[in-house]
Amino acid sequence: MVAPWIGTLRISDFIRIIGSFAFVLGYLAWMASRDPMAHKVIIIGFIEFFILRNIHRHLFADELYGALNVSQAMNVMTSVFFGIQALLLTYLLWRISRKKKENKNDHCQ
Repeated sequence: MVAPWIGTLRISDFIRIIGSFAFVLGYLAWMASRDPMAHKVIIIGFIEFFILRNIHRHLFADELYGALNVSQAMNVMTSVFFGIQALLLTYLLWRISRKKKENKNDHCQ
């Protein structure tokens, strides 16, 4: 069943809202992937975004289930997905930081 308010949105409005958001996030992710240490704040921003997204989805779960007809299983599944992304980004940022410190120490000796 589709939420009743969905019919009031035009597809073009939805694409503009989601499209611009996805485009900006994609651009930032692309920049950070090219030089993670130079764009560390972007990676930290993605980690925070994924964590806050999960918290928000569970704090307001009743509205999510009622208004958007999202199942509890889907909410948990997407939370696991975004949680894994946050953990992996944290781990990768930590590994890159360690590698940079090791390289710096090697050059000093």
